[in-house]
Amino acid sequence: MANVIFKSKVAGKNLADRFMRWVSGVDVDLELTTYCGNLMLSVSKFGDVHNYMMSFNEQTGEQASVTHILFFSEGAKRSWFWRFGRTLRMIIQAIISKSFFQWESDTLKDVDYNTRTLHPNDRDLKRVLEWLEKVTNEPPLRDDATQETLSV
Repeated sequence: MANVIFKSKVAGKNLADRFMRWVSGVDVDLELTTYCGNLMLSVSKFGDVHNYMMSFNEQTGEQASVTHILFFSEGAKRSWFWRFGRTLRMIIQAIISKSFFQWESDTLKDVDYNTRTLHPNDRDLKRVLEWLEKVTNEPPLRDDATQETLSV
């Protein structure tokens, strides 16, 4: 199991990015927990808005897979109006997130990272890629294995 935490800013110019900045501000905190396999849990914090996601991959061919993303929230509480607003927000969140992940996937489709040639400003990316290479080349965790955490 690994936990990756990083901070970023919404800097894009497209409609989804402008909407995100308008709704929740520029700063984004993201925490990813992966079990060195197919399952990843994430919490993103945009101001007062917290998004919860679970994702997993389904292999569809030798060199292809589909990533499924599930959104969830705190339990339904309060009035029907509050629950309706929460449901509407989750629908909008799913649409914007799907758009972002599709753009990111299309952009990075044929990228092959080489950690030796990354720019010095990409030191955090280098650490994440080196960590990912390490954990994907190790045997599965045993019951007595300890958690490795990477903070960026």
